[in-house]
Amino acid sequence: MQVGGLHIYFIVTALIIRIIISSFFISLILLPDCIQAQDKRANYEQLWLNFMLHKTFNNGLRYLMEVGPRTLLGQESGWSQFELAQNVQYNVFWNIDAVGGLLFNYTNQTDTTDLYDSYEIRPWIGTRIHFNPNAKLMVSFFGRYEQRFLYYTNASAEEKSGRIRNRLEFTYSINHRDFYQDRLWYVTLDGEMYVPTNEKFGERFANAVRIRAGLGYRHSFNWRFVILFMEQFSRNTIDEGFKSSNFIVDLRTHFFIPAKSGK
Repeated sequence: MQVGGLHIYFIVTALIIRIIISSFFISLILLPDCIQAQDKRANYEQLWLNFMLHKTFNNGLRYLMEVGPRTLLGQESGWSQFELAQNVQYNVFWNIDAVGGLLFNYTNQTDTTDLYDSYEIRPWIGTRIHFNPNAKLMVSFFGRYEQRFLYYTNASAEEKSGRIRNRLEFTYSINHRDFYQDRLWYVTLDGEMYVPTNEKFGERFANAVRIRAGLGYRHSFNWRFVILFMEQFSRNTIDEGFKSSNFIVDLRTHFFIPAKSGK
């Protein structure tokens, strides 16, 4: 019965992965038509700096804290953001993780009269499905649901909205046979779709689609460095077309704290 149950599990997992991948690429195929339908879009460039602290435990639990600023480039005055996020990840099965987290950010957007500075609290839950077609390639799907609470500095009222995010990721080792060696160079590629559940949510750079490509370097188990180049197409509310295209450079420093040796 145990073998039969395991066989059913693998069949269901494979079916879910095929549906996810098919739906994701169909969305990307349809995306250019949606983008070309917009006559004019504002173009922005952003720089993100992130420090990410990872802590692993012996029971399959992992903790991540991410902190850093984000800013517009080439603007006399304008948009900037500072973000602090924490999440906990638990390995449910060999290729399935349950994930939950809480994010805080402050957004300064003094370059526009339509929106004001804001604070956001964002709890979320999700799951990550990952597998290795071979030792040099990792493929994963990361889906989550976020509940967003936005508070503006000019009013006591708040805005609430849910948002579904689905991301498909590919990571490939360049100079080693797997991902567990030091002095490792690797490349990463992913695409993410955002689906707000609220018809009206007044937010600048409310992401709709994001595509990322990057280069990473694992110096040691503890230290890793990544540079990501992102293109994201944004809109303020979900009943509008894409109003802006944002090119983002994201510089990330990862520090890993290993689990303590078992007694």
